[in-house]
Amino acid sequence: MAFGRSIVFDGAIYPAKKGAEHLDLAFGASGKAYINFTVATYGGKERDGANKDKLYHRCVAFGDLAEHIAESCKSGDEVIVVGALESNNWTPDDGEKKYGTQVMVDMLGISLRWDTAKSDKMWSDKPQQAGATQQASASKARVSKESTSGFSDAPFAPHVIG
Repeated sequence: MAFGRSIVFDGAIYPAKKGAEHLDLAFGASGKAYINFTVATYGGKERDGANKDKLYHRCVAFGDLAEHIAESCKSGDEVIVVGALESNNWTPDDGEKKYGTQVMVDMLGISLRWDTAKSDKMWSDKPQQAGATQQASASKARVSKESTSGFSDAPFAPHVIG
């Protein structure tokens, strides 16, 4: 992640191709998944009450994140995006050099302002270190015994481990 140059914004997600209904996952020559999409942000209101124009942000995500976006989001979903701005240039067939800016997406989440969502946690395939499971179980036991505030089932329960 690029924390030093990150931007955060929210808006409605749409396919990169105008008129398309679905976000399309693609694969590069190396086999790595990527997805292009647009996020439209609402510009708010002018002082006189008139609507400001929407801004459209071109976005791209790679790898597992791209696959999760393709599986989880549909056109029009409200999302929150964290990423870094990247400028690039290209020369199409007409020979005129073009310039553009896109957001290299580091994180994307469904906005819960007007919707609900369920998460299917994707755990790492990395093997756990020996003893890590036993250590976690012992920590949970200490938390349960030492939480005396009445919030023992809450994940934020105050406790002392020592």
